Amino acid sequence: ELARDLAKHPGVVFEIVRHPTELGADPQVVANGYVVEAEDPEIGRTKRITLPLHLNGNACGAGGPAPVHGQHTEEVLMSVMGLTWQEIDGLRYQGAI
Repeated sequence: ELARDLAKHPGVVFEIVRHPTELGADPQVVANGYVVEAEDPEIGRTKRITLPLHLNGNACGAGGPAPVHGQHTEEVLMSVMGLTWQEIDGLRYQGAI
């Protein structure tokens, strides 16, 4: 009711704040093409909400699936921590990673 009342007043801009789980059923979100289906390696086919943004005239996509546990561990240890493969193998042997 409040939304209908607010909509009657010119110059009043508002939007109902939704819980993320409700976005896929929002008619405007669906109409704008923000709901896409994507393959996730752990849970299979799933629906995702894209970002409602355009950068340099291009729509922002939903991106890829979230990384699986440990997927980037070696890359981070090497690029951020400066560890060698030998040091990483040592950590793995010790059960640290």
